[in-house]
Amino acid sequence: MLSRFIMRREQLVLLFVGCAIIAGSGVMYFINASESVVPFPEEPKRPAPETESLIADDPLEPLPVIVSVQGSVQFPGVYRFDKTGRVAHALESAGGEDPGADTTQINLAAQLVDGTTLYVPRHKESNIAASLAKNHGSYLLGGAVSTSSIIDSNATSPLININTATQAQLETLPGIGEAYARAIIAHRTKQPFRKVEDIVNVRGIAEKRFEGMRDQISVQ
Repeated sequence: MLSRFIMRREQLVLLFVGCAIIAGSGVMYFINASESVVPFPEEPKRPAPETESLIADDPLEPLPVIVSVQGSVQFPGVYRFDKTGRVAHALESAGGEDPGADTTQINLAAQLVDGTTLYVPRHKESNIAASLAKNHGSYLLGGAVSTSSIIDSNATSPLININTATQAQLETLPGIGEAYARAIIAHRTKQPFRKVEDIVNVRGIAEKRFEGMRDQISVQ
């Protein structure tokens, strides 16, 4: 009886010791595991975006140069160019000159002028001087054409054709300075004058100013 009690006691002691060892091993495992955990790295802070400048380098864009290309060209019309445009560029935009065109007196290297007409005559045109006079003066190799070249064949005195005259020629009219000459050219580019009285439709040109030049202008 006593021997059984002693054996039973030894078994309980061994069981207790075994449980203690297992419990201690578990505690040590969790301690080591917690020490070996690598902390999650923090996301680096992003620098604040730089503020873009709202001021343009060149806020003033160049205005287009508008030129009417007429005469002996493939596609007559009104064309837009930048400020570096030349007469050669205008001819190219209009499809080039016709086979019978006469460009011998046209300055292909001349710079285009806003609100003007480039007119290319034919070789056998009846009044080639009057045709050339439709051009802005700088478009001709010989320089500006005198106002006497623009003549109404039915008149007894030289008349300035307000549909084709250059700015310089328009400025020779009484009461017409640089500003009014440019206004006349801008108006006829959009809508040619059908009669001389239509010039009063140009802003700033009233009846009194028109009467002062009535006998010096034509539309043909």
